[in-house]
Amino acid sequence: MISVFIPFIILSLWSYLLLLKYNVKLHKAYLFVTLSIVFYLLFLGKLGFLIYSIYLLQILTIILLIFLIFKIKIDKNNFQKFFILLIIYSILIWICKDLFYYKYDEFSEYGITSKLLFSENNVPSNIDYLQKGSHHKINLISYFHYFFLKNSTKLFQESITYLAHSFFILLLLLNICDFIKFKKFKKFKKSKKFLIFITFYFLIYSLGPGLDRLYVDTIIGLVIVLLLLVSFKKNKYISDYYLIFLLALILPMIKSNGILILIGLMPIILIENIFRKKFVIFGILVLSLISYNFVSNFYFTNLNYYGKKNIIKKYEVHESSAFDLKQLNHQANLSQKQIANLDGKFILKFSNKQIKNLLKNGIYHSETFLIFNKIISKSPFNFKLIQIPINLFIWFIIVILITFFIAIKKKNKNLYWISILYLGFISSYYIMLMLWSIKHNLVNTDLELLVSWQRHLGSLLIGIIFFLLVKFFQIYSSLKIIIIFLILSMSISFPNSIRLFMPIEIIQNELFWTKKINQRKELKIISQDINSKFKNYSNIIFAFHKNDDPYFEPILRYELIKHHTFNIDNDFNLMKIIKIYNTSLNKNKLYLFKDNKYNLRKVELRFEKFLKDFSSYKKINLTKKHNIKQIEIYEIDFEK
Repeated sequence: MISVFIPFIILSLWSYLLLLKYNVKLHKAYLFVTLSIVFYLLFLGKLGFLIYSIYLLQILTIILLIFLIFKIKIDKNNFQKFFILLIIYSILIWICKDLFYYKYDEFSEYGITSKLLFSENNVPSNIDYLQKGSHHKINLISYFHYFFLKNSTKLFQESITYLAHSFFILLLLLNICDFIKFKKFKKFKKSKKFLIFITFYFLIYSLGPGLDRLYVDTIIGLVIVLLLLVSFKKNKYISDYYLIFLLALILPMIKSNGILILIGLMPIILIENIFRKKFVIFGILVLSLISYNFVSNFYFTNLNYYGKKNIIKKYEVHESSAFDLKQLNHQANLSQKQIANLDGKFILKFSNKQIKNLLKNGIYHSETFLIFNKIISKSPFNFKLIQIPINLFIWFIIVILITFFIAIKKKNKNLYWISILYLGFISSYYIMLMLWSIKHNLVNTDLELLVSWQRHLGSLLIGIIFFLLVKFFQIYSSLKIIIIFLILSMSISFPNSIRLFMPIEIIQNELFWTKKINQRKELKIISQDINSKFKNYSNIIFAFHKNDDPYFEPILRYELIKHHTFNIDNDFNLMKIIKIYNTSLNKNKLYLFKDNKYNLRKVELRFEKFLKDFSSYKKINLTKKHNIKQIEIYEIDFEK
């Protein structure tokens, strides 16, 4: 499918223009162009011109191509890099062609936001008429997915979102690797860089989701790495200052906790600036924080643009989900009264439980020899290598050891301060996560945190580990040392890192993937049947038995991207349902989708109680309309 190369061609042409005009390094030029396109789509999309921004970009690219044909200057070194990038991009196409969503957040946030952008050609903050994804978050990377999708396909394809996601990660990794410089006549320079690149590849699976999931934690970690590397670079160009500003600006726009990360990094950079008696970088970070406030205010401002007329006027968000500058203090800290009310025995038990978890669990499930044991399990040999969790404390020891070996060669005491402060930042962040979980009742009965703390800490660890490894490989650049680190990174990586390179026929033989593939096929058929029977923007209430399959409802919500979908067990949703039913603009009917295990009388009682307390309606009527697989479908009508 030749169209999947169109996004790459557009990025390449504009990157080449940067090379001609400003003599920026190739990988940095690609990153600048990528971020510029994302902000371009974000701005015009907010104004209601998202799809037209794609058409305009295509026209401008054709004009640029004509200009470059007459102004072309072939640089052998850059041409080789372009060719290598093209090969890597082609490999990514092959790797991503069979990938599909299979994790919870891909159906509830990351993946559904990209599908929403594609189907509505509008930014989520404008889509008050359809409750899908997280309207209260910018989700910056979704706009890069949109750029790839709209230039590659007419039908939404999950594999292309993976291609865009992976290419963004690739650009960050290449920019990071550009900081590793060997002596001019050093042997095997290209081979060494390739091996270091592969080492980083395996490590992102040890500390994050890697390439086969749309989670943004890996991207957050790599942005931190690049931000630190450019900030602590001795000789900076204007493009470096601009890059620092952009990287700091996008952190909170990629993921909500990015604002905490940025504020956590600022004291580390400030102290380093004090040592150097230069405060430009810290000033740029402050400027980026102020700019983020302006961007977020613009993004969430009501510009009176609505793509559809059946609107709920305001998209409401629970306080535990909102995350911006105004609510930062509210989110990050417990009030003195709340702390005083915490039981001392609870605090002791809770703290002991978290320490046990930190000791027992590897960050992002990382353990020794997972890949090797996976390979052995497919062989006739009946043995297993010892699997030891690589927990937070082991990662801290690794940070200290790498810092030590760099410092004894460079004699740079500042690096000790950077590492110590960063480890303190990670510890403080984890404490904040615990307090935040207590405050918002995100602690279950056995005192486990109901937040993805391992992903949060993993992205922060990527930031310091990769930063130190770049410094380390600049000093210890022998092929033997690099190979040892490569083997070590493979030894603590996750089997998914090699799954990407295996044929789909082999993957399908795995029980886990067989179940996931069959589940997606079944729900795709159900959703197609529903879409054929109901017009777009129908109002659907789900009443499903949760114990059977927790993925059933979020996947169906994702597949029914053009419909309002609510869960009956959520009072917040019932309030919105009544609003929809009351609005004169909404001409679509209200339907109940119920599985065989959810009692119909329970539905009636729930609505009767709610109507009695909150509405002028007094009675509910349910008329059965369809049966689709295991789903019973009723039309709902209220009587006054």
